[in-house]
Amino acid sequence: MKADSAMRRSLFAGLIATAALLASPHVILAANISVGVISPVTGPVALDGESYRHGAELAVKEINAAGGVLGSQLALIVEDGECKPNVSASAAEKLMVRDSVPVLVGAHCSPATAAVIPLAERQKVPFVTGISSAPSLTATRREWFFRLPPTEELTASAAVPYYVEKLGFKSIAFLALNDEWGRQAAEANAKLLTQKGVKVLSTDYFLPGESEFGATLSKIKSENPDAIFVASNTREAILVAKKIQELGMTLTRIGVGAWPTNTFIARSGDAGMGWTVISQYVPTLDTPRNHKFVDDFKAAYNVVPDKYAVSGYDAIHVVADAIKRAGKPEAAKIRDALEKTDLEVVQGHVTFDANHQAFTNAVISENSNGTSNVLKVVPTRK
Repeated sequence: MKADSAMRRSLFAGLIATAALLASPHVILAANISVGVISPVTGPVALDGESYRHGAELAVKEINAAGGVLGSQLALIVEDGECKPNVSASAAEKLMVRDSVPVLVGAHCSPATAAVIPLAERQKVPFVTGISSAPSLTATRREWFFRLPPTEELTASAAVPYYVEKLGFKSIAFLALNDEWGRQAAEANAKLLTQKGVKVLSTDYFLPGESEFGATLSKIKSENPDAIFVASNTREAILVAKKIQELGMTLTRIGVGAWPTNTFIARSGDAGMGWTVISQYVPTLDTPRNHKFVDDFKAAYNVVPDKYAVSGYDAIHVVADAIKRAGKPEAAKIRDALEKTDLEVVQGHVTFDANHQAFTNAVISENSNGTSNVLKVVPTRK
């Protein structure tokens, strides 16, 4: 009896241990091929990060339903980078060293991505970003880093001629997030607008998580510009749009960043309408590939996808395609396969140049009637 009781206790303990192991977000079964994901799960960019992860998860679900990759199922291991450089760097180290992932995607915000790049280079693990667009990230060649979205310089080159021709403003003020992405977005657009004869009256920056924009926007209002250009993530974009409306500013409004996303449009209400937006994606793109993506995403998450969702979705499809062509889930082979990418995704056609920069489309849209409607799709490859 004692032996039977001991055996039962041992079996019970084993079942508990197995259940705990399987419940761990870091467990990858032997049959799986793991992809490391660095994403803001917490912090001020968490909503955008959630959308990105949903896109990535949908891609994995589709890939696995079609038989997986190299006879194995694809699995994501997610680490919270908070969109902070130091936290994202720690997340990357965990994924590469502890989990031995053969490829990384992330890390959402450009400063966080910039912090991960040298670590991926050192560990010789390919690192793909689907969202970070600061031009400096691919200004020089990094052997292990690849970027899907167009840079802010590329989108500015696509959009500025449209702004000048169609919107007709003669002066502009800039308000941007004070990080590599926000500064470089403002600088790229200001440079090209100045060359077109538009007068830049002022450029102001704000910190991530900032909540009070009244003084800065009142100052901009007193300058009386014809237009304002705002580079912002979702949380701050909502606050800026509402404050502009509250101050009765009726100038032309241009946004880059969160402006075409579901969360911004839903939470900013009327204040979010009337903005002209430059982005790599809006859900109203009229292509068969996008229609399918939108339908599948809505069925899975009961919401229309945004640029963060499609960024996660396309990044995983590019990575899966590279693993398949590599023949083995080995970092060096995946890196070599990524260099030879020639793949159609929702955002356009992906091939990488010598600096591992892709040239998917830029989309100019206008927020109206509760969504962001396409005005023009512009190729970014010259």
